[in-house]
Amino acid sequence: MSAQVPRPISDSGSFRDPSSSVLWVKGRVWRYFDRRGMEDFRALTASGVLAHLVAQGLVLPYVELGQKELNEVRSVVSHAECVIEHPVLPFVSYGYEWTFSMLKDAALVLLEVLEELLTAGFILKDGGSDNIQFVDGHPTFIDLGSIEPYVEGRVWAGYTQFCHTFLNPLLLQAATGVPFQPWLRGSPAGIAPEVLYRLLSWPARLRRGAFVHITLQTWLNKLFASAPDTGLSRKKKTPVVRRALVRQARSLRNTIDRLRTGKPRSQWVAYDSAGSYSTEASKAKMAFVEAKLAALAPKVVYDCGCNVGEYSFAAARYAKLVVAMDFDPEVVDVLYLHSRGQYPNVLPLVIDMTNPSPDQGWAQAEHRGLRKRGPADLVLWLALTHHLGLSLSIPLEQQVAWMAGLAHNVIIEFVPASDQRAQTLVKWHSDPEVHYRYTRETLEKSLRQHFTSFESISLPNSERSLYMALH
Repeated sequence: MSAQVPRPISDSGSFRDPSSSVLWVKGRVWRYFDRRGMEDFRALTASGVLAHLVAQGLVLPYVELGQKELNEVRSVVSHAECVIEHPVLPFVSYGYEWTFSMLKDAALVLLEVLEELLTAGFILKDGGSDNIQFVDGHPTFIDLGSIEPYVEGRVWAGYTQFCHTFLNPLLLQAATGVPFQPWLRGSPAGIAPEVLYRLLSWPARLRRGAFVHITLQTWLNKLFASAPDTGLSRKKKTPVVRRALVRQARSLRNTIDRLRTGKPRSQWVAYDSAGSYSTEASKAKMAFVEAKLAALAPKVVYDCGCNVGEYSFAAARYAKLVVAMDFDPEVVDVLYLHSRGQYPNVLPLVIDMTNPSPDQGWAQAEHRGLRKRGPADLVLWLALTHHLGLSLSIPLEQQVAWMAGLAHNVIIEFVPASDQRAQTLVKWHSDPEVHYRYTRETLEKSLRQHFTSFESISLPNSERSLYMALH
């Protein structure tokens, strides 16, 4: 009996466009087009603008596949007419996991793509942040199915979505200092202008970019909501010329390019981790981590609680990709600005280990949670056990179980409750024995339950220990 060939599987996050969708085929990423989508794609490739955008690194590369692959796709999608293949992204991230600078860079790339497409006679069907991924350190447009020929006289249908998922979150943080990540995570569709309008002060509402895209939009939405009574909706609409859309894209780029946040105020940006170690202990810690990285040669490393990225950058010398995660948006933004252009294989993300990104979207499958995007080859869990165990009462047993679900192997730094820094986390507890199970013995017992082997060292002139656990 011959082995059964795996059938293509639809990607759970790609279903909204009826003309094009993404499939997983034996670990490869294919995109199919139906007849209409194929005609648009053929026109796009013939124009030369797509090759130009790919060469600039603004659009994800692709290769067109042949009849054999098309027949495979037709076994599950009968109306497919054309199939292309993209490189597999090592890690998919979402707008609510990006920092201010990351969302800003991603917005500028999408607008640059839009402007070049408009100049060549094409346009984007939509404008959401899900169309961008960070590839080799740079925001890259990934949705070729979103590109279609421009029909003279039409507006950019993606303008509202762009404002909701890019411009408005950036304006929120720039104008108020409130991080946008929790808001976008709670509402991946983004922030509507009338909602942001209520959050802005009058001076902020009247600033040039905010006035055009927030204040004026809010007023117009209210006005046209009453159009059936006033007759406004029956007035003849003036067709939009393409050069007006180019001006709109440039206006948005100028508005976003001017947006700034204040200086970082988080205590963790200036946190001096070196104060927790002697010179010998600090060197021993880095030497242990680097030796294990060199021996393991991991493809993907998660640096959990990365802070400003000292060990993320060390891991980047040995791994193909380092996903650097921390709960503090300001810390991660500092890391991103440092890594940008220097460490293209470091992907900084705003992810809280106590409440990581969940499965969400349609059918709870459109956006995947952290665990479903793995497993990684290695997790770095450095100077994190005491913050979670002593300050947030997350038992060591559960920390180890969570790590085991995230990666095949882990490097853990154990900071005992008697450590000077750890003492600052428990000094206000009324019961000093509340964390009696926070011990090396508990940690090692948990490691034996979830991993096949582990080894440890004690850091010199320190009560801290490092563990390497392997599946």
